[in-house]
Amino acid sequence: MELTEKTQQQKAKAPVQRTMELDECITILVEDIVKEKNLDVSGAKIACMLVSPNISKTTVTKIIKSNKELKHFSGYDFVLEISAEVWHNLDTRTQTILLEHQLRHLMVTTNEKTGAYDFKLRQHDIQDFSKVINDYGTDWSKTIKVTLSSIYDLTPAEEDRIII
Repeated sequence: MELTEKTQQQKAKAPVQRTMELDECITILVEDIVKEKNLDVSGAKIACMLVSPNISKTTVTKIIKSNKELKHFSGYDFVLEISAEVWHNLDTRTQTILLEHQLRHLMVTTNEKTGAYDFKLRQHDIQDFSKVINDYGTDWSKTIKVTLSSIYDLTPAEEDRIII
């Protein structure tokens, strides 16, 4: 009996197996947003990855700047990760706003000495990006939080830790 209980406990604590997959549809949507919103991400190559089932129960998306090794082996300057379970439960409008929000973290400048692009990440100019709030308000982020909370049955404390 003890062995069975131990096995069940080990299964319950088993780490979630996550997979990452480039998503061409999201890449096209990102390109459309960049063009429509006239975002200056000149020269930046962005990998759009769906993470299944999720990045974590409280992280919807994240964008990282590639280090030298990742850039060398992948060719991407930034990697945009999106939790698949949440993504597939959002409407198209909210998906688009979420992507625009993440794209506004990108900062591309030109190195004056070499003429090469320099890639950086920027923080929000207020709690979010003022442009996103002016265009869409704040309800879009509430929609994402409610969706995430319902998928994972989060407690109020866990809801407070949701990262968009």
